[in-house]
Amino acid sequence: MRKRGAILVAVVAGLVGLSVLAYAGWGVFAILSTPLAAGVQGCPSRAIPVRPGSTLKNDAEITVRSDRGGMTTGCWAEYDISASAARDVFAYYAEPQNVPGWNVTESYANTGYVAFKSASAPGLRADVQVTTMKQYFAVGSPLVTYAISVCICDPRSMAQ
Repeated sequence: MRKRGAILVAVVAGLVGLSVLAYAGWGVFAILSTPLAAGVQGCPSRAIPVRPGSTLKNDAEITVRSDRGGMTTGCWAEYDISASAARDVFAYYAEPQNVPGWNVTESYANTGYVAFKSASAPGLRADVQVTTMKQYFAVGSPLVTYAISVCICDPRSMAQ
């Protein structure tokens, strides 16, 4: 009798384990095969202008909200800019003529954050986050980097 119970427990545990593996495999496949949203215009995104003098440092396609079904992909890119203060980069993105087709929805000069909503593509959003740090942690000239996130989602949900 004990042997039969142990076999039953092993079979049930195996079926549960296989179900979990199948679900996880499906989730990974869905994330990897989800195309980049058309409005994002590639990665790094060409949907929102890059400040002149910037150098691409890093970029990645990112899937957000995959845990809730409707998977949406976007792009995150980080840029270096030399000989500039963080406020200059922030000011560039805060000026409407520098980002045509985008409306500012949030703007915080003290943190270097600007959020946008596309004027032409429903649901397309972007944000710019400016960061300044010393070249050698506490000393040296400041390095200014900024990240641009573009997606049909809330870009703050993309880790930066």
